[in-house]
Amino acid sequence: MKIYLFLACIFTALCAAIFISPKAPHTRLKQLSLVHQAKRRKNPLAAAAGRIKTMLAATGNKGKSAALLATSAALFLAGLMIGAASGNYFLTPVLAVGLASIPFFYFRMQYIKFQRLILEEMETALSVISVSYERTENILLSVEENLDTMNAPIQQVFTEFVNRVKYIDPNIDNAIDNMKTKINHSVFYEWCDALKQCNVDRSLKYTLRPIVNKLTTIKVVTNDLKTMLYRPLRSYWELAAASVAVLWIGLKIIPDSLMVALPSTLTQALVAVNALLIGITAVAVTFETHEIKFDI
Repeated sequence: MKIYLFLACIFTALCAAIFISPKAPHTRLKQLSLVHQAKRRKNPLAAAAGRIKTMLAATGNKGKSAALLATSAALFLAGLMIGAASGNYFLTPVLAVGLASIPFFYFRMQYIKFQRLILEEMETALSVISVSYERTENILLSVEENLDTMNAPIQQVFTEFVNRVKYIDPNIDNAIDNMKTKINHSVFYEWCDALKQCNVDRSLKYTLRPIVNKLTTIKVVTNDLKTMLYRPLRSYWELAAASVAVLWIGLKIIPDSLMVALPSTLTQALVAVNALLIGITAVAVTFETHEIKFDI
């Protein structure tokens, strides 16, 4: 039991070291460090930690990194105990790492759903604002009168835009530039640039809706791709189930029927390798078929 607790503590310390990095005391040293890092190959662990931080911040779970690490460490310990109880010590690290990855896998799927939600809400918001601007030719009024029809998180972006123009800085172009940094999407960038042009020349107001129509095209194509990928995904799970069945037949049924005893080390290693390959490929296939990135 002590060795399991020791391994769980090591795992937690490694995760914390990745997530919590000290700030450079001087700006110059920080710049030199960034230049040096750019010249080197990017650390895959640091890159993964950066993606996880981005996902937590985007989905409003920025303060849950400690809970994420604690849950992962607890599942890591549970995997060690389950593997040890099964008597297959080759399977123990596979179960430990696999269970510890479940919280990160969950937040990754939540982030994918969040990105889809942003795309849908952004399409609605940009469409109604564009229609209103064609009627009013007033950017602030067009945004303000449609705030109630928007949903989070897009509503917060445009609410900040209205408050900035009304109470902080009346310069529309500056407010649009600030708003442009809040959503990372090429169509939104293009729409914001077109909106700035409309602020200079109102006759360009009819260029807004064709830009918004690109979001509709992206959504339609993405849904078509998801439908196309459903069949390969189903085939993968059928093959995974078949591999488990073949392994069971080859290691259990056939040797028992022939009264042949296979070395326990060999059978345990084969089970562990099979579980490892299924786990890795299942995660990869799930992400590839759910996180579809299409742009115009």
